[in-house]
Amino acid sequence: MKFLYYNFLIALIFTSSIYAQQVNNTQFKTKTLQVYQNLDKNKVPHGVLLDFGMEFTNLQAFNGALTDSIHVGSQTLSDIYKTLLMSRVRQVNTGFITPEEYATVGKYNETKAL
Repeated sequence: MKFLYYNFLIALIFTSSIYAQQVNNTQFKTKTLQVYQNLDKNKVPHGVLLDFGMEFTNLQAFNGALTDSIHVGSQTLSDIYKTLLMSRVRQVNTGFITPEEYATVGKYNETKAL
């Protein structure tokens, strides 16, 4: 019984320390804002500047030309969306939905396709 109690106590301490380790790293955002602080964001045509955001995938590969080497699966599409979402410099585009809504719509479309 004592052995189970100690194991439970160790597991409780271990799991609480795991959750305590979550820290938001804002270095990328801070450095990006410093670089583009003098940019007139109103002159960005559609409010999206690819150099402003973190790239999850290479968007230049998706230039409209069909090639055999480009496969767009659900993960690639999600990466494209995240890249475009992070590259917004101002709230012009009303077509962007939140990542949570995007995940919900993606799950709905996957179940609908089955």
